Amino acid sequence: MEKITVILPTYNEKENICEIIDILEKDIFPQLKNYLTSILVVDDNSPDGTAQLVRNYMKKYKNLDINVDEKKGLGIAYKRGVEYAINNMNADLVIKMDSDFQHNPKYIINLIKKYNEGYNYVIGSRFCKGGSLPRGWGP
Repeated sequence: MEKITVILPTYNEKENICEIIDILEKDIFPQLKNYLTSILVVDDNSPDGTAQLVRNYMKKYKNLDINVDEKKGLGIAYKRGVEYAINNMNADLVIKMDSDFQHNPKYIINLIKKYNEGYNYVIGSRFCKGGSLPRGWGP
């Protein structure tokens, strides 16, 4: 069975992180019955306690992991997360999404459907045809 790891980069996301983890675990992952699922939080040493919240949540969800390092920015966090997911969590598929709900988790199902159609690489973007921006982000 293939393993999907959802990577959530964080910096001061204590207000969002538990909610997005719960949505993934309770609403999204049950729809992915043919896959093993996991979440990797990649925290840039948030001073607001994000990492500690995630560590506490790891007691609730055994498929949740965290990687903490000094703040180096979003791009480095994603790179670090992909490497960690593949090398340490044995991920076959990696889904990268923001932890502040800029990316709606419900679209993970559509991404996996496209993957199951035989695509090797699937991108969800608000800038592609049919994409949209979150409310208040544009004119």
